[in-house]
Amino acid sequence: MYKKIIPIFSLLVLLSGILFAQKEEFSVYSLKNTTLLKGSSIFFEPLENRGTKDFVDVNGRLQELFTKRTQAPTDNPNLNQLIYGGLFQAVPDPLSADVIVSGYYTAESVSARDEVAFVESGTHIGSPIPYFEWRITNRASLDVALGFTYPDGTVAFDSVGIRKESEQKPGKKPMPLKELEENCAKAFQNAYYYQFNFIEFDNRWIDFPSVKVKDKQLKDDYKQARSWIKDHELVKLGQLFKRIYEAEGRDEAAVCLGLCYELMGNYPAAAELFEGRSDFHIKARLKKELELYHYLQEIGANIHLVEF
Repeated sequence: MYKKIIPIFSLLVLLSGILFAQKEEFSVYSLKNTTLLKGSSIFFEPLENRGTKDFVDVNGRLQELFTKRTQAPTDNPNLNQLIYGGLFQAVPDPLSADVIVSGYYTAESVSARDEVAFVESGTHIGSPIPYFEWRITNRASLDVALGFTYPDGTVAFDSVGIRKESEQKPGKKPMPLKELEENCAKAFQNAYYYQFNFIEFDNRWIDFPSVKVKDKQLKDDYKQARSWIKDHELVKLGQLFKRIYEAEGRDEAAVCLGLCYELMGNYPAAAELFEGRSDFHIKARLKKELELYHYLQEIGANIHLVEF
């Protein structure tokens, strides 16, 4: 009986170590598109309305996107500080800006009576005879042009044109102008999204490997790791894994610490810790994240790197 208990007990101990490895869902970030927001200080000049009907709040939408790129660093220490740390800063006047955002827009919606040509179908003698009908066509359009002016006098441009139409059909009314205007405004909501939010995120399941800990105090602290991973308490996790790695030099602790740095946006520190330890999936993910980091360096954005 005693001999049977020993293997079972040993197996339970082994399984407890394996089960301590935990996989949770986190957001990882990479570069989606390039941006014309170069430098760290940005001045946003409200766009001029050159249209006849202001059915969409163009300036409000652009100001919202602009504010997200220039807001103060987040108060939540467990969020990716590279992304939420205020990549750019808003300045009160154009003279002190690295880039000035300006431009204009034209918004129109009309109901037009158009002459439409048709050709009779069917079998008949001679050539088909065209005939004409007057039909109502409702139209809504929005044209937005942005200019990005830099200190050296160069200017870059970006524009979007949105057209929504609905033609009267036999026995069917055209879509109301109000509905077309709403569709046009909705399309604009996403039109400049990547111009200002050029960073994409992907929800990934991150696998934290189990770590063998010898030190009694560290072992007691390590018991909290499971709940911290589940609750995304990255600061506490990073500090814990750093202590374990510095005290015992475990490769698993280095990977866990690197994962914490990665999720917090310190990709250079993560790359150093992953060197020779990470698998293909981590390396492929980190390659895209480092592309974002180096691009932000290139355009002069404010980079906030967390250290544990």
